[in-house]
Amino acid sequence: MENIFLGPASSRRKFFDRICYNLFPEHAKNIVRYEYYLKSRLKLLQNEYVGVDWIESVEENLAKFTILIQESRERTLDILKEQVKNISSKFLKPDIELINLIKPLDNEFILRSFNQFRTLDEKSGRSNFGVHKTDLSVVSRNKGQKAGLCSTGEQKALLTSFFLAQASAIKTINGMAPLMLMDEILAYFDPVKQVDVINELRNLSAQIWITTTKSKNDFFKFLDNIRCSWLDL
Repeated sequence: MENIFLGPASSRRKFFDRICYNLFPEHAKNIVRYEYYLKSRLKLLQNEYVGVDWIESVEENLAKFTILIQESRERTLDILKEQVKNISSKFLKPDIELINLIKPLDNEFILRSFNQFRTLDEKSGRSNFGVHKTDLSVVSRNKGQKAGLCSTGEQKALLTSFFLAQASAIKTINGMAPLMLMDEILAYFDPVKQVDVINELRNLSAQIWITTTKSKNDFFKFLDNIRCSWLDL
């Protein structure tokens, strides 16, 4: 999953949208509807026999879901930023922003923009305006460096911070922490950082399942004062 920082914007956007789903379940349906209307608009633009009224109707629906999607993303971003403040370990504190947002997030502006992009979209065969162009910017606060330029261990730390912040947000909203499944969560971290990660997980007071290739004795030395069980597979 660390490759999301090296891959295309769509990978980071989908990663962030999955976090949105957990906080705002209706976001998933809005994404599906938006993508449906986006594809429909492109097909209509490339059909010379379609009337403008039909295209305008689709764009009105696109504008509606554009606003709903970006609002959910911005609310999620604010929540994550607030939860990151509560993380004690500095190396787990990223600076996160959403870029290529639509501004102003106004129905009239969005409709006008879709109208202006019709010719370009028809000729290019793709939609050049919309919330599907949003990207996630993640910077290591420890180094002041973009996530894509960080080491594998540093990228793992940045991802871990997202999971911690998300779990903390769900706990705040629902009144109980989620069940967490974490695969090799301590991999790529030095012993000091491993202790920091375990302490952050302890603070969640959640039920957490962790897979590891460490021996039982090596792993349990990190788990002082934590109620836990060991299962060999």
